[in-house]
Amino acid sequence: MDLSQRLDEMELAIHKPSFRKGTGRANEVNYWVFDYPPEKELEVRERVEYLKNKNDRGDDDFELVVFDLYDIIIDFLEKKNFMKKCYDFEKSEGSSVSSRL
Repeated sequence: MDLSQRLDEMELAIHKPSFRKGTGRANEVNYWVFDYPPEKELEVRERVEYLKNKNDRGDDDFELVVFDLYDIIIDFLEKKNFMKKCYDFEKSEGSSVSSRL
């Protein structure tokens, strides 16, 4: 399945009331973690922006909330003053170190 089809599938799923309804014992909120190849970043951003704008206009009966894990991690690292350590580590070990771990 190509990326466009997966994005279409995600959009259909989040519009289903059964996806948005908390059904567990603690009324858990459903979420969708969407992984994709890094080279498809712009395509994914465009679709997410489209979905968010459509939702903000009130076309849907729910509020779409988007969490960007990259931004969340960067914010965390900055608050903990770890960014310099990350830069230093990448300088000394290279940016492909994760593939060696």
